[in-house]
Amino acid sequence: MMNKNTSPFNNSIETGLRLLCLLNSSFPQSHDVQTLIYLDYLTVHSGDVKNGIKSLHPPTPNRTGEILIRRAIIEDGLNFFIQKGLINIVYSTNGIEYKASEEATPFLESMTSTYFEALSERSQWVINHFSEMTPELLKNYIRENISPFGDDINFKAVN
Repeated sequence: MMNKNTSPFNNSIETGLRLLCLLNSSFPQSHDVQTLIYLDYLTVHSGDVKNGIKSLHPPTPNRTGEILIRRAIIEDGLNFFIQKGLINIVYSTNGIEYKASEEATPFLESMTSTYFEALSERSQWVINHFSEMTPELLKNYIRENISPFGDDINFKAVN
């Protein structure tokens, strides 16, 4: 049950659903948390990418700073969908990664909202363009290509 002060936007359930869409789009590939942070950002703000598609959410000033604060909410969203059996933990030589379970596709196919259709389209677009990049390459791509308001991010603080 969500706290009455919990925002309906960018909460752990909405974020987890975005992650589930990303992981389902890249199935059977798995991703670590840092990669998911970058992929989630690119899903929400796909319009910031050169030749990108319309962003899922409206633009906000200094939005690239979101990258620095996403980890906790991403981990909460992952944990929620892990508990529901829709995301699996993968222990690999790269460390802990996450991938969609086999139950993810039927669950996602039951979603019918306009928002979800837009989310699915953007998730697939992000996976098609960015899923093979390492976290370091994603960080560099965002730093070098996405700064629509002259945002000055201290990427040394980004893991």
